[in-house]
Amino acid sequence: MRSLAKHYSMKSVAGIFTPCCSSSRVSSRCFSSTFKTNNDWNAVREIVRKYDYSSYLCTLLLPIKAREPALAIRAFNAEIANIVDSTNQSSLASMRFAFWKDALDLIFEGKPPRHPVATCLSEVVNDNKDKISKGFLIKLLESRRLDAQKPNGFATIQELRQYSERTASTTLYLVLLGGGMGSDASMQAAGHVGRAIGFTTVLRATPFLVQKREVQSLSECDFKQDQCNVGADSEGYFGRLQGGYEGS
Repeated sequence: MRSLAKHYSMKSVAGIFTPCCSSSRVSSRCFSSTFKTNNDWNAVREIVRKYDYSSYLCTLLLPIKAREPALAIRAFNAEIANIVDSTNQSSLASMRFAFWKDALDLIFEGKPPRHPVATCLSEVVNDNKDKISKGFLIKLLESRRLDAQKPNGFATIQELRQYSERTASTTLYLVLLGGGMGSDASMQAAGHVGRAIGFTTVLRATPFLVQKREVQSLSECDFKQDQCNVGADSEGYFGRLQGGYEGS
């Protein structure tokens, strides 16, 4: 699964949730006119543009007040997802995950570490204290950390579904909450879409996997049975996640 981290998290998490504009020239004009342009925000924009280009474009379609929260959240997601592919040393990866775990505590205390993503995320949290859920950010970080410990991919449809909920769906929840769009209906829709993103990303990654001889066989599952239940529990998932992590 190590070699698929970018495919699962950065390339297509946003692109299916909102229609994307196709002109990078348009995107540059929009970003320069509606976003802060200091060094930290410039760095955050570059991270999202480089590792999650569809989200970089789709953010322009959000209401103006929602764009900076979405950008900071997408940059955080890209940063932690990239840990898996940035080093072959498990000890170094563990140190980087530990850094971000401590960073989240400092961010919510208003004392972020000196890192562009942490600084911008802290600004967003400070401006949206009643919206951004620390629990969701912790859930996203923990899911990436556990993913790094599973080099052999997903054994069952259920594992893939759960991973999609904890990463793609959770990222969408945070974007909606940060933009003040977290109604029950939108959160339920995000849960379904997040799972769909996870499944379609695996399909899109098939040529890459074949080259690596790492095709996801999902050999332990009964697909005919599981496919009927892929979206059955979105209403309960958001509630479980809030109940388990909101107090963190």
